[in-house]
Amino acid sequence: MKQRPALALALALWFSSVHADGSVQLSPEGAAALAKGLALQQQAVELRARANAELADETAQCPEKFLVNDCIARARTAHLESIREARRMETEGRDLEYQARLEERALKERQQADKARQKDVELPQRAVERETRHAGQAARRDKKLAEKDAKAKSGARKVAGRKAAYARKQAKQREKLEEKSAP
Repeated sequence: MKQRPALALALALWFSSVHADGSVQLSPEGAAALAKGLALQQQAVELRARANAELADETAQCPEKFLVNDCIARARTAHLESIREARRMETEGRDLEYQARLEERALKERQQADKARQKDVELPQRAVERETRHAGQAARRDKKLAEKDAKAKSGARKVAGRKAAYARKQAKQREKLEEKSAP
């Protein structure tokens, strides 16, 4: 498993401000612990690689020495110590990373709980606002309908007045025609 220091740094920065959408912001201690944990894991990987390279170099040089088996045993012992140190660093790094992720999870849960509480508080208020808005809309709609009815009644009266005027005019014209025809 080959990792690069830049990757560890990028991950540390990413988790320190976890998501630019503002969902979770680790505390400075949590971000530092996460960065330290990732750095320790990276150092452990490098130490393990260095220990393996040193073991290969030393065992390659051992056949040239007088006590070959003793040389190989010393190389393996040194390698084992380096590997143990690398394991210790990896474990410590994972523990720090785990603690930072626990903090992140706790922060997310707190934020979700806060949002839920805020929603619970806002819900009745929104319902009242919605009812008020609907009542206002209904009042405007009723007013508009009443205005239309009044306008329609007014128009009907005008039409009735015009019909009556027309009927009077027709009656006058009939009377004139009758007067002309009856001499």
